[in-house]
Amino acid sequence: MISSRFGAGCFTGFSLLLPVVAAALRPGGVIVIAALAERTDGTAASIFPSFTPAALAQEDSSTATVPRWVISRGWWERLLARDFDIQHVQRLATRAHPQRRWPVGLSPGRKRSDATSTTASG
Repeated sequence: MISSRFGAGCFTGFSLLLPVVAAALRPGGVIVIAALAERTDGTAASIFPSFTPAALAQEDSSTATVPRWVISRGWWERLLARDFDIQHVQRLATRAHPQRRWPVGLSPGRKRSDATSTTASG
């Protein structure tokens, strides 16, 4: 299993992230991506694979603007389907979970034995 606690699913372009993960996992290995299911201003996730700028606080109290990928559930399903059998894609935060500041989509998948992807466009 590969996990990132620092937002690889949000801050790394999936054309870089997914081929590396697919290459690193053995068949049957599991990927779980937790990424924002909507933008922090409440607007919907993009139906196209594009990023929006995000200002992130730095250790020296400055901010740095970085690309943040907030893409729709359908895009995550299509991207993962290249190399992974998708177990389920779900939205974790709902009104029933008000302690979560922004809704998060959880996208787990198991690497197929026939997965040979070396690139993922987008």
